Amino acid sequence: MTDRHPNLTIRPARAEDADRIGHIIFDDPPAEAVWMTGSKKKARALGLVMATLPGSEMTWENTTVAELDGKVVGILQPAAGG
Repeated sequence: MTDRHPNLTIRPARAEDADRIGHIIFDDPPAEAVWMTGSKKKARALGLVMATLPGSEMTWENTTVAELDGKVVGILQPAAGG
C-alpha cells in the first residue's frame, strides 16, 4: 500500500536548508555529542556548524530532504563508513 501526500516532496537539500537540517539532527542531541561538547547547547551549536561545513558528512550537500507543505520535515544522509 502506498499512500502519498500530495504536498510531500523529496529533493536534494539546498544551502538554505542547512539550519533546518542542523535542528533536525541536533534538536535533541545524541549523548555522544553532549559528552564531547560538554552541554546540549554546545552540541546543538556544533550540529548547526556541521550542517554548513564543506566536507562534513552532515553537510547539506550530502543530504536529501523531505519537504511537506514547503517545510523540511525529515532528512536522509549517508552513514559514516568505517
